[in-house]
Amino acid sequence: MASEMQDLRAFGPRPVIVGGGDVRVRPARPTDEPLLVGLIERSSAETVRRRFHGVFSSAARRELTRIAQPTHAHRSWVAVADGQVVGTITLARDRQGRFEVAIIVEDAWAGRGVGRRMMEAVLRDAQRQGVQELVAWVQPENLRAIAFFRTVVPGATGAFVDGDVVMRVPVPAVVRPLRSRAAAASVVRADGAADGSPGRAVSAAA
Repeated sequence: MASEMQDLRAFGPRPVIVGGGDVRVRPARPTDEPLLVGLIERSSAETVRRRFHGVFSSAARRELTRIAQPTHAHRSWVAVADGQVVGTITLARDRQGRFEVAIIVEDAWAGRGVGRRMMEAVLRDAQRQGVQELVAWVQPENLRAIAFFRTVVPGATGAFVDGDVVMRVPVPAVVRPLRSRAAAASVVRADGAADGSPGRAVSAAA
């Protein structure tokens, strides 16, 4: 576990200036769990509904615990501003060997580049691991989430699978800072978490 955490923290906290606030993106840690609960409590009912396909359930609560306790196969990062977690992103390997990404940014920080900076951290980690492609599950009406992945990584594509849109996001050989216009991000859904995935991605503004 110690070696995993050391690897997870290879980036170090990176200061990011977005919307006039100082935001740091760093690997998640156990002490973040109550801050993650606060993130959900500050999010709108619509954001929570999109994330969990309903109310904040016990399954969703367990997913927050997993986010705060990253492992080699289930890595998470948080965006921190003024001592609060304002966003989180997870990269997890599922039973089929796919690397799924799921992200949430609280409403007050939507559209300010937080989602892109967290996505940059995931892309850098994936590139370092030799991962060639990420996937994200998005609700078909979530046009902003689809646009987010397509603008963050040119070449990202989407296809319908079991009623959702599966975004296939290629990992660039060289990951550069994501400075383009912020659009939207996805959030995790609690179902399916037992197989090691972060839950299927649905959308909240980022």
